[in-house]
Amino acid sequence: MPYITHVYFLKNSSQYDSYGAWAFYKCDNLVKVETPVSITSIKNYAFSYATALKDVNLHNGITSIGENAFEYCASIEINELPVNLTSLGANAFRSCGEGLIVTTIPKDLTVLPDFCFVFCPNVKITTFGSKDGTTSSLYTIGNQCLYQAGNGTSGASVSSIIIYDSV
Repeated sequence: MPYITHVYFLKNSSQYDSYGAWAFYKCDNLVKVETPVSITSIKNYAFSYATALKDVNLHNGITSIGENAFEYCASIEINELPVNLTSLGANAFRSCGEGLIVTTIPKDLTVLPDFCFVFCPNVKITTFGSKDGTTSSLYTIGNQCLYQAGNGTSGASVSSIIIYDSV
């Protein structure tokens, strides 16, 4: 029986604006997803339990990542969140492996939801906003969003967070 291992879009794929809810749920053999620039949203559970998913490009045009979108994607390799991200769902990256390395929270993201980076060993948030010092819009840090985050092989865990008046 054949399994989906790669997702590619044709060059004229501008009619697609999101990965739908549950679209690739439990696609255990999915390894790579090429995300066209027309995609701005990744819906709830879109890649949840795609345990072999390693290579997914989250380009800067993505503004929304839904609940549990990448939950238990233990092989995923993402170095940063899209800079234009404004909405992140609860459990979005729950229990992702050591390849999820997030250091900057995008400046327009207002909520770090419940459990979004729980059990992500290499998440080490050092910047809220942009690296050029632009003020963050963050005003809510959800329950256990960083629980057991940052205690992996990449170094020390989150050691300090500066809370601004807007939070």
